[in-house]
Amino acid sequence: MRQVFFGQTTDKRVASHGDETGMSARCVLLDGEETLSRMFWALFFGALFMFILGGAPRVLAADTDMPVLVEVFTNKNCPNCPANEKKLKEKAAEDSRLLVVFSHVDYWDKKARTPDPFSLAEATARQYDYSNTLGRRPGEVFTPQPILNGAFVAAPPLFMNWGPGLSQALGAPIMHKLKVSREAKGGVVVDIPEAVAGRDDLVLWVMGVEKATDSPTYHLRGLQEVEMAGENRLTLRAAMVPEGEHLIAVLQKIGPSAVVGLGQE
Repeated sequence: MRQVFFGQTTDKRVASHGDETGMSARCVLLDGEETLSRMFWALFFGALFMFILGGAPRVLAADTDMPVLVEVFTNKNCPNCPANEKKLKEKAAEDSRLLVVFSHVDYWDKKARTPDPFSLAEATARQYDYSNTLGRRPGEVFTPQPILNGAFVAAPPLFMNWGPGLSQALGAPIMHKLKVSREAKGGVVVDIPEAVAGRDDLVLWVMGVEKATDSPTYHLRGLQEVEMAGENRLTLRAAMVPEGEHLIAVLQKIGPSAVVGLGQE
C-alpha cells in the first residue's frame, strides 16, 4: 500500500498538478516504511526543538506516602450502614493507602430507640456542607456516604461505585503533608508548607478521632475549624482541641471541597 507525502521530489515516481492559483504542488508517492520513518524523525526533531525553546515541563509531585482520606458518613441506625461499614473496614485492612474515618451523623437517632454512641451534630453539619458543594442536589444527603479526598463521592450502590471513586481519588492525590504535634500544656501545633500557607481559599480542620477496635479505621469524636490567617504555623489552645485519642489535620478548599494537605499526630 502506498501513502502520499507532500514535499521535495526524489527519484521515486512523481506526479504534479496545478491549483486554482496557478501554483503547483508536488505529490511524492512513498512506500509505508519510508513515510513512517520520515514522520518519526520530523516529530522527534520538532519535539526536541520545542523542548529547547520552552525547557522541560514542570510537574508538581505529591508526597509519595500520602493516603487517601475517606470520610464515611454513617449511623448504626441506618439499615444499610452496618454491612457497608464492614466492607470498608475490610478494604482498609487490605489497602494501607486508605485513611478511613467514620463520621456518625445524628439525624438517624431522632426516631431510633438507642442513639448511635458516636453521633455528632458536627458530622451532620459537615455532610450537609459537602452536599452543598459536591452534591447534584444541594441539601440532599444519604448514608452510608463515603467522600474521598474531599472531592469524590462514592454514590450508592457502594459496592458498585467504590472502584471508580477510589480511582478518581488516586488520580488527584493529596499534595502536601502537614505536621501535627501536641504542646506540653495541651495545645496543638500544625505546621503547614509555605507553598500553601498564604492561600485564602483554604481552611484547616482538626479532627479528633478514636481508633476502631476491629480494624485500622477511626471514628470521628470531635471537629474544630481553624482560620488560616496566612501563617504556616497554627496553634490551637487546649480548650480548642477536639476530643479524641488521636488528631488528624485536614487542609482543604473552602466549601468544604478538595483536600490539599493532610497530617496525623
